[in-house]
Amino acid sequence: MTACPDKSLLLQAHADGELDAANALALEAHLRSCAACAEELARIDALRALLAAFQRRGGRYLPHARVETITAETGGFRIASAAGEGHADRLVLAAGLGNARLAPQLGLEAPVRPVRGQILITE
Repeated sequence: MTACPDKSLLLQAHADGELDAANALALEAHLRSCAACAEELARIDALRALLAAFQRRGGRYLPHARVETITAETGGFRIASAAGEGHADRLVLAAGLGNARLAPQLGLEAPVRPVRGQILITE
C-alpha cells in the first residue's frame, strides 16, 4: 500500500508539528479515510520514536557522514567517517546496503541485497 503522492510532504510536516490548524484538520480527515496514508504516518512516527530513544540513550545520529572504516579496539570500536574519527563503546550497524561493506571489517557477514520497492527515507 502506498501513501497518496500529494500527501507525502503534509505527512512529514504533520509528524513534525509544522502544519497550521486548517491543514492539520484536513489531513486528519484524510487519514480517517485513507489507510495507506495512516500507515505511512505510523511508520514516520515509529521511526522518529526509535531515533528519540536512541538519542536519549546517548546515541548520536550523523546523517550524511558515511562511515569508511570500523575497527574493533579494547573497550569498543574506532569509527572513521566523513565527520571525522570517533570511539563507541557499542555499535549498531544500521547502514542498509552499506552493511555488506562494513560488516566484514568486524569479522561479520551481512548478506544484504537491494530489493526493488524497499526503501527507508529518514530525511
